[in-house]
Amino acid sequence: MGKVDLTKGNIMKGILLFALPIFIGEFFSVLYGLIDMRIVGSVLGETSLAAVSSTSSLSEFIIELEDGIAVGFGVVLSHIIASKNQDKVKRAVALSSLIIIALSIVISGLVMIFINPILNFLNVEQSIFDEAKIYIIVTLIGIIFLAVYNLFVAVLRSAGDSFTPLIFLIVSNVLNIILDVVFVRNLSLGVSGAAWATAITQFICCVGCLVYFRIFKKDMLIILYDFVPDMELFKSLVKKGLSMGGIISFVLLGSVVLQTAVNGFGTGIIVAHTVADRIIILCLMPILSVGSALYYFCEQNKEINDIGRIKKGIKQSILLSAVWCVITIVIIYSFSEKMITSVTAVFSEEVVEDGMRYLEIDSMFFILSGLVCIIRNCLQGVGDDKTPLITNVIELIVKVLLTYTLVVWLGSFGVIIVEPIVWTVMVISLAFMLARKKLMITTNRT
Repeated sequence: MGKVDLTKGNIMKGILLFALPIFIGEFFSVLYGLIDMRIVGSVLGETSLAAVSSTSSLSEFIIELEDGIAVGFGVVLSHIIASKNQDKVKRAVALSSLIIIALSIVISGLVMIFINPILNFLNVEQSIFDEAKIYIIVTLIGIIFLAVYNLFVAVLRSAGDSFTPLIFLIVSNVLNIILDVVFVRNLSLGVSGAAWATAITQFICCVGCLVYFRIFKKDMLIILYDFVPDMELFKSLVKKGLSMGGIISFVLLGSVVLQTAVNGFGTGIIVAHTVADRIIILCLMPILSVGSALYYFCEQNKEINDIGRIKKGIKQSILLSAVWCVITIVIIYSFSEKMITSVTAVFSEEVVEDGMRYLEIDSMFFILSGLVCIIRNCLQGVGDDKTPLITNVIELIVKVLLTYTLVVWLGSFGVIIVEPIVWTVMVISLAFMLARKKLMITTNRT
């Protein structure tokens, strides 16, 4: 698939068409997470579901870090591919493979070695400690395969193929659900069954990618000869990989800290917080996808210096986000209880009431999250990588401060209002940065 031209034609149509495959891929990923919770909750109950949920922020942080590194490698690879230097392309793929595998082994190994202190830091209570421990350990084994799979995806995307990774993603999620049912329900393997289902799926995806490259991408298939030292290329890959990985995962450190507070409120609150958070991500997915499309929209139009078109794209994206936020508020207030019980299969009063309250309060501030996504992607699209990084640091600091103050004072209700407060601070700071870039939407005619 070649580069989509977003500098011409109907702005909203172009953004929506570009956002559609992004949305489909992310939708299936989030949907899998919800179905996985349903299987664990319906078969194993609230306690086991809490054990899985208690380490979710840690696993998400590691996954996003390694995914970001792979994305960074893909950026470097795209430039090398554009230079038509096939030998260098294969060297870059070989070197990227070595780095991502080594990093994955080191990260997973360190977490396994220090797993007990880490779980204690996360405030995982003793009643779910052992289940949480076995789940995260098996998950870490799978993350090594996931990192390699993410690299394959980055290579394909850098070559202009965004369709094949989408197919792999959909197939892997379907396979993961099937294995979840078999391992958790049929074989009664407990929470470790859910983790092994994911790890095995990730391994199969790695093998599938290797087969695909061997059949359809022979020009990129690496051999022993391609593993040659290249310090300049190594520095370029590490610099871009760690930069992208850091930007993507940095803000999730705040979620890890917040998880320590959530885990202290007991299994019911852990489950309620996790399921509400997943549903919120699903509700915001259309906005996040539009934001990702807006990044490329701004990037392309900045290249031709069409600032007026960029402003129109921002305004139309904000309008679209506002409309979607109103729709989601209506849906959540109408079906919040059904959403919580359908996903968790848990009907305890604490889980249902706290989950409903979480959804209903946070949904009123969805527009702020949408603005954060749109403004941040706009700034990155026009070439400003520094400002989003600074605001990520601000977001981390605010979330940590709120965890150790507001949550301590207000208990589980404090957890619920952390995100709306963070979104508010981010909108203010990002809007200020956007104004400095002279891209603030005004009432003047563009």
